[in-house]
Amino acid sequence: MNDIIFLIINGITVASIYGLIAVAVSITWSALGLLNLSYGFIFSFAGYGAWLAERHIYGEPIFVMFMGIAAGIIGGIMVCLIVFIPVHDKPNFTIRGMIGTLAVSLIGGQILLQNFGPKAKLLPEFFGYGKIKILDVTLTADKIGIICSSILMLTIVVRWMKSSRRGLEIRAMMMNPHAASIVGIGVRKTGIYVMAVTGAMTGLSAALLSQTYYLSPFSGLTPMIKGVSIALMGGLGSVRGAVIAAIILGFNEALTTKFLGGFDSIRGLPDGYLYGTKAAYSNIELRYLSHRWKYLWLQEILFCDIGSTGQMWEQLRENPEATGGFGIRLAIPQVHRLMIRIDYGWSLTRKSSGFSIGMNQLFQPYRPL
Repeated sequence: MNDIIFLIINGITVASIYGLIAVAVSITWSALGLLNLSYGFIFSFAGYGAWLAERHIYGEPIFVMFMGIAAGIIGGIMVCLIVFIPVHDKPNFTIRGMIGTLAVSLIGGQILLQNFGPKAKLLPEFFGYGKIKILDVTLTADKIGIICSSILMLTIVVRWMKSSRRGLEIRAMMMNPHAASIVGIGVRKTGIYVMAVTGAMTGLSAALLSQTYYLSPFSGLTPMIKGVSIALMGGLGSVRGAVIAAIILGFNEALTTKFLGGFDSIRGLPDGYLYGTKAAYSNIELRYLSHRWKYLWLQEILFCDIGSTGQMWEQLRENPEATGGFGIRLAIPQVHRLMIRIDYGWSLTRKSSGFSIGMNQLFQPYRPL
């Protein structure tokens, strides 16, 4: 029961962050016909705006979070002025806009790299370090704060779009852009409002993620890719579909982290036992292809994992872990040569063992002819 509640909370937390970007992608597409691939830059730009505010203006966490939202608004308006307004009435606008926003994301990342360097930054904890217990499950303040602030942001955006004049204009553009332009709704002015609102949502997601993960010039690319994927999964242009798809992806990531392990997991150790921002990992596997049917291959393997994690590179030498075990590989060669692995490992340095499930690519010698 405790594991189920823990997975639910983790799934909703992930969905809250990536759902903001997915909803932003859907609103931009349905209102402007623009598949905005610059949210990676807006994400990083907003994160650095929050970081600069914390370093040079005022370090209060809530103020820093609002500065991230403000920087996201500025970033969104910049993209609108640089890409959307110059090309919105040109032929092949969809392709031009997609290429233009992607170029902004890549060039903007290089500009951030030039000015801030490659070293990762970290924002302060916005919601403190408090904890509460629900049915013997400990919930940290940051997870509760992320969920509540994301829901609050979505609620404010939806209410604004339903009650304000500019919001109604955006909804009109989402429903029927041609009819909206006929009745006098300006595409350029509406575009600025759309990009400002979606920039604010991206800025909030950047601030929330950068306090628990890290901030770098290109740290927004992965959230952007996930946001676009969620928007496509939920139906591009559908806000409700984006929210549902975000929840599905959030639970998928939570389940994957729990049962399949992550980058910093070593087979034979409990999931989450190793953690940190730095990791060194290697493994050796001996495989034997015992059966090779037309649609299924079976391998038996012996493996040994060696690795360590920490907050600093020097810590990787302090507590190295080693595990060993055995497992099987089930491959369907017709499906992109993917392999399902089921392993059982035990620690060579402490008393622990367990199953590990995951997916690998087949090695070259086993490629079907």
